[in-house]
Amino acid sequence: MNNEFGKGLYPVEENISYSVKEVGVSRNMFLRHLGRSEQEDAAGRIVYFSGLLDAWAGVSVTKICEMMKEDFAVYEAREKANAILRENNEKEVAAKELMAKYRLQCKMTLGIYGLFVKAPESYTAPVIEIKEVPFSVIYVFGPKAVFTGISELVEKGLLKLKKMVEDGKEIDVLFPTEALIAKAMI
Repeated sequence: MNNEFGKGLYPVEENISYSVKEVGVSRNMFLRHLGRSEQEDAAGRIVYFSGLLDAWAGVSVTKICEMMKEDFAVYEAREKANAILRENNEKEVAAKELMAKYRLQCKMTLGIYGLFVKAPESYTAPVIEIKEVPFSVIYVFGPKAVFTGISELVEKGLLKLKKMVEDGKEIDVLFPTEALIAKAMI
């Protein structure tokens, strides 16, 4: 099969009566529509690529794994940035407290304290960019939760699992069905 969408992405062969634009595809489009967060996260990951391609697409399990790795990397970067922000806030508070003590000492000694002791330097925290972390169950339950959701959606017939050949290897590809997309339209 000729893959015009790129590695790990395949056109849906089944006719889906809803267009990608009509549905307004997003990763969170299934929230509160499928009943279990594992299923909602899995379905959102699979149709997300359709939104990027502006056509319904099947996604390889390998591509889903890559997506989860990227999400974890963003999550870890955000956690590190938040730790730095907390540390910077503590430094700012400590600098303000030192300045308040210095000013009090200067007032109590009618300014003589300031002649003998250097004023503490203020602290200005560097600006840190924090990326938005997409909603996902993987941060709480791990990647296994997405695979549980995929299995449940395949059992319900909301996803189709097909074996495809890519780079000479047999891979699993997950295709959205019209029934799945209809769930988001409710």
